[in-house]
Amino acid sequence: MKHIDEYRDATIAKALLEKIHQTVTRPIRLMEICGTHTMAIFRHGIRSLLSDKVELLSGPGCPVCVLPTGVVDDCVSLALRPEVRIIDFTGSTANGNWLEEHARQAQVYTEKAGVNQVIVDSTPDLAGLARNLAFSLSLYTGQMCTAPQNIYVPRGGIETPEGHKSFDDVANAIAEGVRKLLGDPARAVEVLGAVQNRGVLDRLDQARGLGPILLDTQAVPHPAFPDANVRTPLIVKLDAHDGDKYLSEWFGPIAFLIATDSTDQSLSIARDAVKRHGALTLALYSKDPKVVDHAIEVAEDAGVALSINLTSGVFVNQSAAFSDFHGTGANPAANAALTDAAFVANRFRVVQHRMH
Repeated sequence: MKHIDEYRDATIAKALLEKIHQTVTRPIRLMEICGTHTMAIFRHGIRSLLSDKVELLSGPGCPVCVLPTGVVDDCVSLALRPEVRIIDFTGSTANGNWLEEHARQAQVYTEKAGVNQVIVDSTPDLAGLARNLAFSLSLYTGQMCTAPQNIYVPRGGIETPEGHKSFDDVANAIAEGVRKLLGDPARAVEVLGAVQNRGVLDRLDQARGLGPILLDTQAVPHPAFPDANVRTPLIVKLDAHDGDKYLSEWFGPIAFLIATDSTDQSLSIARDAVKRHGALTLALYSKDPKVVDHAIEVAEDAGVALSINLTSGVFVNQSAAFSDFHGTGANPAANAALTDAAFVANRFRVVQHRMH
């Protein structure tokens, strides 16, 4: 594919690496911010190829999502100033809703978060599904507005190339995927991110009491930053009738494995959750074309980006085919897509004067 194949050309890559080794004569630190950068660096082993004078640091992910509370308070006071006429916001649902309600002097464009969901109906690759979801759940300690939260699996199990797998088989495969990914602490801290906000830790403690724990959260010591609070994901088993527990946003490294009566029920719950609470991502795993068509209809009706059968190097955290269309503006998680025509055009007004 044009503009992608060039980045996979080994000859070009080797030449660039040689140039870097020749050019870098003193220690350099580079920090990437976006989670997709961390994915690419980690999966392709870029750290090991660079000069040891080049240190790559993983940033906090979407910076607004992990800001200290005091900084958020400062931003809120600025947002109410009368000379502020346009506000672009990405971050927590609570803060976004507050801006929409109170910053009436400005045009407010928000991209918040919501209840991101995964529907498992069947899969052509259970191991790939488990690896993919493990990375999506772990990246930046789940502190991404696009990270999956609810994973719906029929209580009767699913079909795979290895035969029928029970609900517990699927749940255990996902949990084991997380364990394998994060089993080496040195690697784990490069995938995970430090928890900055005390509210995330409080939610973890609260979520541990919601149901049977499939995978408990663990603290991981960071060799370079001993005071950093790095945590692995928590996965809790729930049932479809526990909607009061899982049908709200649990921002942070918290996921729920939810047993449903059928894929139809999973899709029905997902549709209602997006319409009521918003979502930036929805994912489906299915070998059945009819189920795929049904999921597409649900996603279009609810107004959420849908990812289907991600089992390799593309993750649901990358919310859309073109990541600039991060939210759709068609459900409560965002009132605008951040780069579409409506986002741009509504910023401009025509003011005239004339003299006769």
